[in-house]
Amino acid sequence: MSTITVKNTINIKSTKENVWGFTQNFDNRKAWDESILECHVLQKKPFKLISIKTIGGIKAKLKYKICDKANKTTLKLIDVKSFIIKGGGGSWKYETENNETKWSQVNSLVFKNKFWFLILGNILRNRLEANTKKSMVIAKTMIENNNNLQQRV
Repeated sequence: MSTITVKNTINIKSTKENVWGFTQNFDNRKAWDESILECHVLQKKPFKLISIKTIGGIKAKLKYKICDKANKTTLKLIDVKSFIIKGGGGSWKYETENNETKWSQVNSLVFKNKFWFLILGNILRNRLEANTKKSMVIAKTMIENNNNLQQRV
């Protein structure tokens, strides 16, 4: 399958409950993740479902498979509207380490076909990796500085 995957980890001087509360509150998402232009919670139960629009023109829904509060999330990208991408997913982990939170992300995008993967795979992998790192640094700064933290999930 034509898939790109990126991984990143960052330590944040805050409890994993605070990091989870901030990063899982979609009211905060556009403030720290510049790739997200729009996001709306469509439902919270029986599973969380979020509608998103990204800077790359992708419209999709994030369907949570695992939502283990303050520990781990796993989701799948569904109902994708894109010329290039047909799906994807991600998993975020929150672990306590040396009185800080070790926040790890694994994010993947699946291309519609081998052609798009061969033409744009490396470019999009680099963009996804750079955006993942940048957004995690912005979230870390906001959490550590307590900038307008909204932690309701």
